[in-house]
Amino acid sequence: MSKVAFRPVPYVWGFTLSEDQLPILARKLASQELLDRYKDRWHTILLETMRRKNRRQTFVWYPRHPETGLPFYLWVHFVVPSWTGRFPTVTPSETEAISYLRSYGLGNFGRVGSGYARWPKGISTPEWFEAALFEIIEKQGETAVSLARRIRWDP
Repeated sequence: MSKVAFRPVPYVWGFTLSEDQLPILARKLASQELLDRYKDRWHTILLETMRRKNRRQTFVWYPRHPETGLPFYLWVHFVVPSWTGRFPTVTPSETEAISYLRSYGLGNFGRVGSGYARWPKGISTPEWFEAALFEIIEKQGETAVSLARRIRWDP
């Protein structure tokens, strides 16, 4: 039996990006003002772009990808709580992910993976993070209550 946490462990889902893909994405999404101001600081440019556009997205650097062993960035799109500390099992479809990237004009962006990672300890979260986490927790609660109402409880 899994141990249940009293506080959710925050996991994030997003696209895995290499160092080489950050400038491509930054040039596509950022304003010229940000590109000029921050020069080649692609991570900073992308963080500031998302903040200014008021998007619930961020970019987190991880030192080691579990499959490649190389450093990578996770372009975070949503937050998912784990009550057991294990990786969440809900995963967006690969087709939806690819069409999402194409909506940004990133059809020939190179290899892009997707997946979950635990939010790194010691790294502060964006302003929107906690609200997004609790919105998901509320939805999980509504689903649990709905399912519980449909179950016949015969002791």
